[in-house]
Amino acid sequence: MSEVPLPEGSQHIAPYVYYDDPRAATAFLCDVFGFEQTMMLEWPDGEVAHAEVSLNGERILIGYADPDFGLSTPDRLGAQHTVLCVYVEDVDAHCAQATTAGAEIVRQPADQFYGSRAYTVRDCEGMLWEFRQHLREPSHDALTESLAGLARAIGR
Repeated sequence: MSEVPLPEGSQHIAPYVYYDDPRAATAFLCDVFGFEQTMMLEWPDGEVAHAEVSLNGERILIGYADPDFGLSTPDRLGAQHTVLCVYVEDVDAHCAQATTAGAEIVRQPADQFYGSRAYTVRDCEGMLWEFRQHLREPSHDALTESLAGLARAIGR
């Protein structure tokens, strides 16, 4: 298979996240979650057309949730359709920083059966993010056994 050409600094898969206020969302992601703004393109009227943030070399694309194009936000939908998962070096410190910055922590940091320590947080427009710290690499058998125990506990 041949190498797929990419623009400089790009990755093969990059989530494109839509917000009602992309400028405020970009600031939130940088100030609260520790992302770095790498691009901000504005329309002639000063509104944000496109923004990009990165963390640990991975990019997330940001745009306006224009209802004319069928785009929405979790707050407007009243539902979640995705959770963005990001690995960080120290999930407890990351959660403490997000808490100090006023973020809504949905689930406090806890060790997970799949080998990570994780917490869940809601951003400024309702999008759920899960920040994880990789701790160990469980075997497939251990994952299957843990999942079966979880299924029994929740009645599945």
